[in-house]
Amino acid sequence: MINFNRIPKDLPWFAKRYNALLVEFPKEITPLVLKKDDLCSGHDPEEVYDALKSAHGFLTSIASELLSMPEQDEEGKKHIEKVIYKLETLWGLIFSSELNEEGNEYSITFKKPLMSGLKTLPPNYSKSMQHLQENGCWIEYLKDGKEAKDFKSCDNGILHFDDRLTALGIYLFIKKCAQKRWYGKEDKAGGYTKKLQYTPILHCVEPYYRTDLRVFTCGERLIFDTIEELAGYNDDFKRYFRKIYDFVAKNYPDCIPENGIFGFIHCSVTFGVDAEHRMIGQIGIGSTKTVLVFMLP
Repeated sequence: MINFNRIPKDLPWFAKRYNALLVEFPKEITPLVLKKDDLCSGHDPEEVYDALKSAHGFLTSIASELLSMPEQDEEGKKHIEKVIYKLETLWGLIFSSELNEEGNEYSITFKKPLMSGLKTLPPNYSKSMQHLQENGCWIEYLKDGKEAKDFKSCDNGILHFDDRLTALGIYLFIKKCAQKRWYGKEDKAGGYTKKLQYTPILHCVEPYYRTDLRVFTCGERLIFDTIEELAGYNDDFKRYFRKIYDFVAKNYPDCIPENGIFGFIHCSVTFGVDAEHRMIGQIGIGSTKTVLVFMLP
């Protein structure tokens, strides 16, 4: 759920940064790799490959809508909300729904109530589902086996896509994201605490936001290069960051840098003696296109 108190006031920067953090479709993904995957093995690997490409294109096309926001701040906020809620609706709906195959079509079947009240979910499924229908999909609302008027009056429904393979691809991708905290070394909530409960729908969403299909090829965890966190920044900014990062790495080798991505476009490089202790310091990236944020414990 998007909170405008936590995103940059520079809305065009938010749009640019979000899209810069998207990951291209991995060339390492092949039908042979997918044939060995635990989630994909029950489907034709060639079809799964095409389905994941379709899902990747579908999600990135929604994200690209951020780049066409109106200039006025209030209209810009409404535009950002609309796009993010589309993505969050797909995440929340498919996370707790089932894949349906009937004839030559794949679709997503859902039942109410859907999970709600979490920061990765839209505040209003009904409104968000209406928005989704702008993107080549449509929703069949049902109650007691008969057609219902809308989401509010239904007890279950079916999400259809114009491209029959999109449903299969996005279903497999979201279910893969939900398996574990791919961007973390272990499945836990919070960077240096065990007080928060680990909840997959909250703590596994980052690869989904980034359309990061490397979750199918990375092995046990997805360890990405720190430079990825600088997506959207200019070369001068990247050089400044590398100076700081390399200085700490060289002079304080006992510090273990840990990468993190959160809040759509925010990243952090955290230095600590080990993952079980309080951090020594942290570099925050993403809140502005011109400044690095330094944080101390």
